[in-house]
Amino acid sequence: MRGDMAYRSGGYSRITVSSLLAIAQLQLPINIVAVTPLCENLPGPKATKPGDVIYAMNGKSVEVDNTDAVGRLVLADALYYASTEFKPHTVIDVATLTGAMEVSLGEIYTGVFTTSESEYDRFWRMPLDEDYDPQIYSSNADLCNIGRKPGGSCTAALFLKAFVDGIEAKDGQEPSVRWAHIDIAGTMEFTRPIPYQEKGMTGCPVRVLVEFVRRLSSRG
Repeated sequence: MRGDMAYRSGGYSRITVSSLLAIAQLQLPINIVAVTPLCENLPGPKATKPGDVIYAMNGKSVEVDNTDAVGRLVLADALYYASTEFKPHTVIDVATLTGAMEVSLGEIYTGVFTTSESEYDRFWRMPLDEDYDPQIYSSNADLCNIGRKPGGSCTAALFLKAFVDGIEAKDGQEPSVRWAHIDIAGTMEFTRPIPYQEKGMTGCPVRVLVEFVRRLSSRG
């Protein structure tokens, strides 16, 4: 495994464990379910090839146009599983999903795509606009796993949104779940130290997740 991939895969686990541990130690009165989708990614005779069409857990067909953009395929099933199995009112996913996010915001601000109005310091709200949809819906399947280069982080977020059950209003009812996708591709690691952070892995966004849960739990 390449060093950067070891960092990336290890980062997910550290964020999950660290956030849950902090919330438990603070004894915040809230119910949380953590889902960590894990799979092996190796070449082989059954490996997915560009142009393949696969079916996600929610039954939607996905054309795999780029085999490098496979993390979102696993994350999509995890989002659908979590939102249907546990029926939460809030879903947050964290991923080093796109190089486009690193290009957009660098390693200072973390990009977030959300249906919520919550705001946090050094998090930059990115557009979750349906005008980007044609880039991932104009394919040989219900969805394509990657759009064109422009707006890459936006199309990736819209791809994930399609797998969160309850996010859309139905039969005149308000959406039953609010969702946030946090793309930490740029802020996963600092290449230079700053006053409160040494060079290296940052643990972003553990502090924000814990603070979000603290505020949520205080509402009773």
